[in-house]
Amino acid sequence: MKCKKCKKRNVIQANYCIKCGNRFSDIEKDKAKKRSILKKYVDLKKWYSNTKIKKITDSIPYKIGTIIGTIIAGLILMYLNGNYLKLEENNNYTYTYDKNVNAYYLYLKENESNINLYLPHKINKFYVSIYNNDNEIIKENEYTDINDIKIILDENENNYYIISYSKHKTKRNTIKIYTRKVQ
Repeated sequence: MKCKKCKKRNVIQANYCIKCGNRFSDIEKDKAKKRSILKKYVDLKKWYSNTKIKKITDSIPYKIGTIIGTIIAGLILMYLNGNYLKLEENNNYTYTYDKNVNAYYLYLKENESNINLYLPHKINKFYVSIYNNDNEIIKENEYTDINDIKIILDENENNYYIISYSKHKTKRNTIKIYTRKVQ
């Protein structure tokens, strides 16, 4: 609040000027209060509490819907990201994944090894196919237990394995593995 007589700034709602002692009228005090930051904040808070957005976002159905929507979105993302066969670590091998060819390179310590696969859900049948360099099937087997699947070192390093959990060998449920000897 600014004094009209001496131009000194005073606190809002002061009765007298701090410098010259001039008495402030109620009209001057009300004008100063309306221009203050505190008044603008109070007005904004009052406006927000009276809006429909505040009423919607504070409602219990909105809060429950937000929680349920977040859970559903999380489950969908987990399903989409976790619905692929993936190779996992094993003491008998190391591996790398090449995104360019969408294939694993399995570096075996021995000439053969069981493999560890991440399974997105319970799977009753696995199909393991061995292909040659010309993409022709050399051998194909069906397994009901993942622990029975063995990978054998390919001395030529041209053959590769396709492991899938459905008869339809799509990218979504198929992995490709090339074998290499650990050097």
